Order: sequence, then C-alpha cells, then structure tokens
Amino acid sequence: MVSEDVVRAQFEPWNTPNPVPFFESLPENIKATVSGVLNPCAGTYTSPAACIEAFGTMASRLGAPPESKVVNVVAAGDYATIELTFKSVSKKGNVYDQIMCFVAKYEGETIREIRLYIDTAVEKAIFDEAE
Repeated sequence: MVSEDVVRAQFEPWNTPNPVPFFESLPENIKATVSGVLNPCAGTYTSPAACIEAFGTMASRLGAPPESKVVNVVAAGDYATIELTFKSVSKKGNVYDQIMCFVAKYEGETIREIRLYIDTAVEKAIFDEAE
C-alpha cells in the first residue's frame, strides 16, 4: 500500500521547471503508457530513457521551460492518481496549457506502471505548428 507522502515525494520534480529527475527515478522495467489517438507521443515506453526521450520530443517544441504543478494526489492501495497542471508556450508563442492525470500502479514504494491521460488535441497542435 503506497502512501500519499511517498507519491508526492516521487512526483516532486514536476513542481520544478525540470521534471526529468522523475523519469530518472523510474525502475528500468517501467511500463509507461501515454494515451491518445491523435497524440504524437502516444504509446508504451519500457525504460526511463525511453520516457525521457518522449518527454524531450515534446519539450523540444516549447519556447520556455514548463511550469508544472502537482495539484491533487489520491493514494489507495497499490494505486495513486496524480493530477498536474503543465503550462508553457510553443516556440511560435502559442499557449501550451495542459491538465494531466497520471495513474500509477505501485509495488511497495516502487512505481511499476504508469498511464498518462492528456489532452491530445493540445499536444498535436504543438507538433503540427513545428512542421
């Protein structure tokens, strides 16, 4: 059973302009799934490096470091739900304003699986403008 305090500590890097340490803390056998039919980053990633690469692909389209913040955390049993806000501007000056929801499955205090639910239209728009 994971506690809210453990989850908040693990997701703390999202409260900074650089969430990469969050990805670096994931186990090598992570299963991270990004949702979305239209989302260019949608898919399943199976290592911290693959997660960082996917995040970097999106972040490279931003003109400023993101302002992200953990808004809500609910921990119950072996699962936690984490709501975040994520704001930036694209390189062309368009607003990138997201509300993200992670659902994390834990084994003890280790994240084993993550599902990320995100506004795919906003994500796609950032990719489309860069082309």
